[in-house]
Parts: sequence; C-alpha cells; structure tokens
Amino acid sequence: MTITDWIPLVASVVAILTSIVGLLFQNRQLKQQEKEFVEKYTSHESRMRGWLDGLNEPPEPLSDVDHADTGLPYQAGAPIRNPELFYGRQEQLSSVINCVNGRQMASMSILGARKSGKTSFFHYLKHVFNPEQFPRIVPVFLDSQSVISGDKNFYSYMLREASMALDARSKANARPPDIPKEVDFEILSTFLERSSKKQWRFIFLLDEFERLVRLPQISGDDLFSSLRSLILKGNVSWITASFRAVYMPGTTTSPFINIIQETCHLGPLSSADARLLVSEPAARAGHPFEREDVGLILELAGRMPFMLQKAALLLYKAHRSGTTGQSARTHLANAFKLESKTHFESQFSILSPEERQALFLLSLDRDSVDRSQIPESLEQYGFIEDGENGFQVLGRTFEEYLYQKAKEAQTAAH
Repeated sequence: MTITDWIPLVASVVAILTSIVGLLFQNRQLKQQEKEFVEKYTSHESRMRGWLDGLNEPPEPLSDVDHADTGLPYQAGAPIRNPELFYGRQEQLSSVINCVNGRQMASMSILGARKSGKTSFFHYLKHVFNPEQFPRIVPVFLDSQSVISGDKNFYSYMLREASMALDARSKANARPPDIPKEVDFEILSTFLERSSKKQWRFIFLLDEFERLVRLPQISGDDLFSSLRSLILKGNVSWITASFRAVYMPGTTTSPFINIIQETCHLGPLSSADARLLVSEPAARAGHPFEREDVGLILELAGRMPFMLQKAALLLYKAHRSGTTGQSARTHLANAFKLESKTHFESQFSILSPEERQALFLLSLDRDSVDRSQIPESLEQYGFIEDGENGFQVLGRTFEEYLYQKAKEAQTAAH
C-alpha cells in the first residue's frame, strides 16, 4: 500500500481517538459536576439545615415558658436577650436612635468595661428597632469573637447576617441564597447599595470591636477602609462596642474611626433603675425582696447591671431554698464576696497603672485624695462615683477587694 492509501485509514483512527478523548473529557466533566452536586447537597451543613427545616414547631402554649414557676428571673452570665430583664440605658438609647434615624444615618461608639452590658445593650437595640416602629431599619449584630479567617470571610459573615436579618424583616417568601465562606467586597457592597435603593437602612452592631482591629488574619487598613466606604454606598450605620476608644492610624485614606460621630459610655445605672432591676424581677416571679434585701444588694454590688444581677440571683436562690430574713442576707454577703473575686481580678487586670493607683488611694483613705489624682475614666466606667463627700468606690465588696489589694501592694513594696 502506498502512503496515499494509508491516509484515509489514519484519518479514521485519528477521528476515533478524538471521539474517545472527547467522551473521556465529557465523562470527567460530568463526574466533577456530580461530585460538586453531591458535596453541595450532602454536606454536614446542608443535611443539618434540611433536618431542622423538617422539624415541627413546639406545641402551643409553650408550657416551659408559661409555667407558674418561671425559673430564675435574673441573668448573671450570658448577655441579656429578654427585654423584660433589661433596665436603664435610656440616655444611651436616645443617642443611638437620634444617630441612626435622621435623614442621613450616622455612626457611634459604645464604650464600657467588661460585663458592663455592651452585648446586652446591642440585643436590646435589636428589640427596640422592631418592624412596627422602625419598618425600614434592619439591625445586624456582628460578634468579633466569631471565627474570622480573613477579609473575605468577614465580608461573607456580614453578608450572611445582613441577608438573614433583611429576610426576617421583609417577610419575603423567597429564601435568601446560601452565602459561601468567602466573598469579594464588591458583592457585599452591591447588596447594600441595591438594598438602599429599596429604602432599607442597616445598623451594623459590631461587638468586641477592639478584638477585630487586633486580629492578625485581617489586612487592617484595607479592611476598615472598605467598611468605611460602605457608608457612601448605601444607608449604613456602624455602632461599635469596645472597652476603650480604638486608635487606628490611617495610611492613604482616613481611618475607620473617623466616621464615629458620638461616643457613649455604659457606666453605672441610676439609683432608680438599679433599684428596679433588683426588686422587680423577684416580685414578678412571686418571691419579692424585702426593703432591707434591696438595700443590701445595692450596698454590696454598686450599680453596674452585671453585679446587681449576680447579687440578686444569689439572694433569690436563697429565698427559693427557704432561707429568708437576716440569715439570707448574711449568706448573700459571704457568697457574693466569694463569687465576685474572679470578676474583680478580670476588671483590675485591664486597668492602667494610673487607674489602679487611684483606686488604691480611694480604698485606703479617700478623704486625702486630690481630684487631680483620679482619672475621669474610672467614673465613666462605673468603678467610682463623685458624691457629696468626694469620690467613692461603687460597691462595698469591690472596695473591700481594692483595700486588700492595696495592703498587699504596700507589703510587697516594703
């Protein structure tokens, strides 16, 4: 056979091989698509969501809520989520409403010591900005203690929480799409811009702000410049919560913190609000406190919500067990001193040397302390109060703790 005779045969073989390669490639694509489909619809997250969607709702009425004995009416650990257990903070609440409910939304910062109620305040804001009174405002809670692996992961977190909050607020029939673990900033920005055109207004409640700033996984200036730019894209307000004001040096752009219009401190409650926090829940639960009980709680705990909740809970549990009167109050004083020590140690550890020294001086001999020796921050955070007789430590138990620490420091110095 000549070469000419071989050409048709070679062409046929090449055509067959090409078809085989094409079929193999197509088969590989189908297997890849099948794999992706299986991974998408059989992932742990998808199966868990499918299982939850298939569950029946609890029967009505909810007997575990409507039972005559409603359980413990005080919350001295996790943040307050039930608005009935939230007291005070009306001045700060008015500031937030004025800040976000104008023609142009503004941003603000909430400052408070540990356990001052910053997270509880954010949850209360979600209750206040309800669809009946604020139909266009969508509060979105963001916890910086969540696992955040980078900028795109944080954008995804924001988009996921915002879309779920908007879905609940709009009561749309369509379920929001699944959000991948990482998204580009442009996707988040477009979502907020289009929502703004539909007159939706977002309040991002950014808790533990200082932790987000210090995270090594994020880019820093790039991330916060992007978050700052969202205000220009739509109706967006930032409410940050932290212990101290966060300093963020800018580079080529203005730092994120420059958008903050106002700063509020979560200091001690007013005397009236503190008394209500102590007395009302116990009375509502059918185990009212005596006047001496309320007075002792305020004397021991001061007027910060967490300490009041803790002291009231200890006394309430004593009453529930059958111990009342002076016996219950003696038990409260001893138990509260013991249970508060860990909290006091935690608070003391985050104070500056200047703040610690001022507290030592007040606990040892407050009459000899000059006002110039007292940092303003101690009063703003609710550690002390400026009264008729000068500055004094709020809470007898905290003052006793400081006195003991001061004596230990003096002994160590000698």
